[in-house]
Amino acid sequence: MLPSWCNDTVYVLRASLITTQRGSEVQDWSNPLKIPIEGCSIQPANSAANTRTGFDDIRQNTTISAVLYAPPAADIRAHDRVVADGVTYTLDGEPLLLRSPTGRVNHKVCNLIEWSG
Repeated sequence: MLPSWCNDTVYVLRASLITTQRGSEVQDWSNPLKIPIEGCSIQPANSAANTRTGFDDIRQNTTISAVLYAPPAADIRAHDRVVADGVTYTLDGEPLLLRSPTGRVNHKVCNLIEWSG
């Protein structure tokens, strides 16, 4: 159980899997399942802006990273998306279960990333 100040609610978006003509499974984000998770804390981690230049083309990309601390039983998987404070993030790797010595503050940690540009 996380501390009482962990009072954010986030929404996990989970896509259904569809099989393509060649037999591989891909995610279908047209109508994802939306799972609310209460008792979370989302904290900023990093922000970066990159400017790429090409032939007559200048683009600025922005990357925002955050860390989600969620209850240990939270249903979050590696290929899900997380909506927090109106921003849709993609999980960067697998959710990790962190166990405390007493079990009182067990929690899941999820690294999140959002790209734009």
